[in-house]
Amino acid sequence: MFRPSKIIMALILGGFLLARGSIEAGSSLSYTCVLCRLGRVETTLFRFKRSTYHENECSRWYPQNVEPSHTHIWERGTCMTLLNALGQPMGVGCQPGHYPIRLLSSSTQMNVYQHTKDRRKAKELFGNLTDAKTHDDRLDEHDESKRHLIVRSIKEWNAAGFPGTWDDWWDR
Repeated sequence: MFRPSKIIMALILGGFLLARGSIEAGSSLSYTCVLCRLGRVETTLFRFKRSTYHENECSRWYPQNVEPSHTHIWERGTCMTLLNALGQPMGVGCQPGHYPIRLLSSSTQMNVYQHTKDRRKAKELFGNLTDAKTHDDRLDEHDESKRHLIVRSIKEWNAAGFPGTWDDWWDR
């Protein structure tokens, strides 16, 4: 049989957990290195930060074929997940239209490295696609940014089987 004191304690505990589950206590945001495409998720909960890293075929291939180590250039994701006090998602806020490197798969990026004779030039190409460097680089007020055009051209070059050099393809 249930005692009233146990029922009251269960209600208090349940109310406490419900309240904690509805309070915003942190966030989670993903990043990718524009050079090697290593993924990183940064989670903040009660002001404590934790980063987890996620490899892919390009991030594993890059150190053996382009450079053994490098300083990551992190480009943020388009969406931030808001977390409750239990660390569970409770909402998402997105900023579409930015960060065109996110439109390019890591496998396509690896293919570009593999089909470029001077891989330092490919590294420079990807390093220049960051939002910080090109945020205001619009062709005109109604057009997409130059970096969106570059990413679209890279995808087309990949789809065409990498004919010629990147410079020839871009200049066409």
